[in-house]
Amino acid sequence: MGQYIKVLKQRNFILVFLGQAISNLGNGINTLGLTWFILNANGNVSDLGLLMITIFLPNFILGPIAGTIVDRMNKKHAVVIGDIVSGLLSLLLISATELWMVYVLVFGLNSVRVFFNPAMRSLLPGILEKEYLLEANALFSISHRISMLLGPTLGGVLVALVGVKGVFLLNGVSFVLSALSEAFICSSTSKKVAKNKQSLIADINDSMIYIKANKAIKFVIIFFILISITGGSWSILSKAYLTIEAKVTVYSFGVYSSLLGVGSLLGALILGKIGRRVNPIKMMLFAAIFYPLAYGGLGFSINPVWLGICFIVAGVTSSLINVSYDIYLQSNVDKDMLGRVFSLDMAFSGVIMLVSAQVTTVIGNHILPSVLLITYAGVSILIGAACTAYYCKHEQLINKSTTKDENKPAA
Repeated sequence: MGQYIKVLKQRNFILVFLGQAISNLGNGINTLGLTWFILNANGNVSDLGLLMITIFLPNFILGPIAGTIVDRMNKKHAVVIGDIVSGLLSLLLISATELWMVYVLVFGLNSVRVFFNPAMRSLLPGILEKEYLLEANALFSISHRISMLLGPTLGGVLVALVGVKGVFLLNGVSFVLSALSEAFICSSTSKKVAKNKQSLIADINDSMIYIKANKAIKFVIIFFILISITGGSWSILSKAYLTIEAKVTVYSFGVYSSLLGVGSLLGALILGKIGRRVNPIKMMLFAAIFYPLAYGGLGFSINPVWLGICFIVAGVTSSLINVSYDIYLQSNVDKDMLGRVFSLDMAFSGVIMLVSAQVTTVIGNHILPSVLLITYAGVSILIGAACTAYYCKHEQLINKSTTKDENKPAA
């Protein structure tokens, strides 16, 4: 607990933390509003699938160059501008009257996030010492998970009371408030950035060389890409299952989404407690087995208690995977390469998730969500088991690889 208090006493960190807490809460409410709006427009799984495509497609289009551009930018300016633009696009959703307008604006929002996310992840090591990264990431995850807990519940209430337009308004305001908080950050990554005379293509090539030269980083990224094969479909299928087969109300829909947040919060707390004693790669591999088991379990029963347990377990394991991943890369990748490494991984994973979402939307109108949940779970467990077996066989070689300047491409 003492380490958490020390981190929270850091002025720069608390500014980022509060800003992200506000925008995450607004985003959690907004996600519920968007999903409910689209599912109830025509009641087609394909409509929700198109929403997921507008979420993943920007990573495919912009991901390869986003990190390179971010690494050339002032990180503070990148996150502040990102939140302001996101706020404006969210407010424009209020005037959207057709589904295609919603898709265009959501595509714009997620295009901004393609640049914002690596900038934020790169900013964190610049405002904290390496020894605090575990607690800082755990706190960020806890904040995000609390937003997942409160956001859907509040979203369900707000949709029922004021409609989705009120939800879009609240989300836009939350992004603007987040930008105001981040504007007061002062860190080593917010100083003047040295001019880079290399082309974007050369920078991307250097990033690939950097990743290939380090077996541990390469393994982590490939693992994350492989679990993305089904990763683009869990949200689509679970939400479709609740509305089509379980036939839940908007309030229950919000509660189940919140239980996912409860599990994610528990996962972040668990990692904060044992994170220093567990290899983050092993933690990701362990969680990758139980994560699909939880989602696959949804397909066996519509019993409310059973559904709640499945969502909680899915939240716990998702948190363990994502927080361990962030901690590992932030601790082992050079600061001036972080943006590029994160964005390349987002691009690769985004392509896989985009294909996964598209395939799911095509077959989702012909096969029950419960059947697909169980099938996808089986595929995911096999992938997790294969990655675990490979790591166990090559553990010494993977962990022996260095991660700092020795693997950095020559200037």
